[in-house]
Amino acid sequence: MIELDRWQVQAHENAVSRLVALKSEVSLRGLKVDPVVRVGNPYREIVAAAENQSADLILSTHGHTGFSRLFIGSTAERVVRHAACPVLIVRENEHEFVQPQPSVAR
Repeated sequence: MIELDRWQVQAHENAVSRLVALKSEVSLRGLKVDPVVRVGNPYREIVAAAENQSADLILSTHGHTGFSRLFIGSTAERVVRHAACPVLIVRENEHEFVQPQPSVAR
């Protein structure tokens, strides 16, 4: 039990430090970010955090597909079903975007 407690504290500290670094990065771009670390069922915590902060939008990635989704479910899908506000789901690392071709002068 002591090892699990130590792991949880370490995981929490790691999450906080990563969010602080991310906040610094996006703040330079003029975005306001209020990082929050919550512990519990992911979709429930995301939905509860959005409600507590009166969020206008939840941005989510669709992390699991295919066979793994069949067994563990989809957090993104559950967030969509339970959130009171709109949810934007982004497919992460699925496709390389096509680069626009330079226009040819005629």
